[in-house]
Amino acid sequence: MRKATTLRRFVFAVTVATLLVQPIWICDAQSIPQVQNDVVQLDPAHTNIDFTLLGNLHTTHGRFTLKSGIIRIDPGTANAAGEIAIATASEDSSEHLRDAIIKNAVLDTEHYPEIIFTPQRIQGIRDSQGNFYGQITGLMQVHGGLHQITVQVQGRLFADEITADCNFLVPYVEWGVESPNVLSPTEIINSTRGSETGPVSGMFSIFAYMLPVLRKIPPNLFHVSDLVQVKVHTYGHVIWAPAPEARKVAIIVPPR
Repeated sequence: MRKATTLRRFVFAVTVATLLVQPIWICDAQSIPQVQNDVVQLDPAHTNIDFTLLGNLHTTHGRFTLKSGIIRIDPGTANAAGEIAIATASEDSSEHLRDAIIKNAVLDTEHYPEIIFTPQRIQGIRDSQGNFYGQITGLMQVHGGLHQITVQVQGRLFADEITADCNFLVPYVEWGVESPNVLSPTEIINSTRGSETGPVSGMFSIFAYMLPVLRKIPPNLFHVSDLVQVKVHTYGHVIWAPAPEARKVAIIVPPR
């Protein structure tokens, strides 16, 4: 009988202790800071997006304008999110008629006003001076299609300021963008309607209708590449996550 009473008292004491401890444990769990994302905010005013389109007769150089850019990085896993948006109508190659063809007949800016890159993963290394080298993998949305791409990036990280450069090729024809090599005379003229004036209009129309014949002249003088080279130089600010002890990705480790 005494043993049973002692056992009941022991069970009662354990139960009371458990009930008393439980609220304290919940409070402690809620007070533990959660790992958040590092946030990289790109500055459109200090970002250059240049492109080069090789051609047999002429190489086209131009640029786009960054509309907005933000990258969120999980410092524990290297997974990334966010969005980098480029306005297609900002294309500028410093030649009025050519830009009209690119915007209207090639990029179709009316229906596809943006090129959007969504980062998915960032990895890299950084030295003691803040110089880093790494790669960003993500999805590029072009002409309504999504295409995975990995871009090599290098730059410098100083306190909460970051500068970065990358250079990559875009297989725009493979991704569903119209090739200038196959544009018909009607498509070319319609794309430039209202862009040409005076004698230029008549001469350009004649050139456009002669283009199918001119394209056959060896060695394909009017042929351009199906790949476009893109160079990006950007500047931005970093908002660091509050849990540096959880970091595994060297490229985003904040300065000590």
